[in-house]
Amino acid sequence: MQELVLASQSPRRKEILAAIGVRYTAVSPEAQELHPQDTHPDKIVLENALAKAASVACRFADSLVIGCDTIVYFQKEILIKPPDFKTAHRYLLRLSGNTHTVYSGLAIIDTRTNAVHSDVSTTEVTFANLNGQRIEQYIGLINPYDKAGGYAIQGAGSLIVESINGCFFNVMGLPVRTLDNLLGMFGTSLFDYARK
Repeated sequence: MQELVLASQSPRRKEILAAIGVRYTAVSPEAQELHPQDTHPDKIVLENALAKAASVACRFADSLVIGCDTIVYFQKEILIKPPDFKTAHRYLLRLSGNTHTVYSGLAIIDTRTNAVHSDVSTTEVTFANLNGQRIEQYIGLINPYDKAGGYAIQGAGSLIVESINGCFFNVMGLPVRTLDNLLGMFGTSLFDYARK
């Protein structure tokens, strides 16, 4: 069986795979995430995911390398990882009481054959109405600076998210069903990599 390689050091992606019991190797990709505001989110996340996977694939001979990129999209703007408190606060105030879309692009490269399969997963997320004080309290509970849009759906995210339409794990950063479907195109599954 080919080795499964995750081209990411994201704690959330590792947490999701660990919860399933998946055997894999995590490697930091050497690809810069690009988020041009004039490009459709589908294209952005797919290109970033492929670039991440490709930057790692060259280091493995007989593996399936997974690249993933997740963005928050609201009112035709990409909300990237906020660089500071002020930006995180502004993002959350904008999202308050509104619905936005989370896009995740997945790309898998078979380093044995150079075959590539990719797909995009989307989830609509509706925030509760939040005032400035609640937003400050929420930011104090998490690290918003390594999260697209400045928030996480898990943990304290339950205090700010009203509802979702789509995959919960997509919002965390790794749409598991989409990943499993893509692995199926290579004749395997996450079930095959799960510890018994």
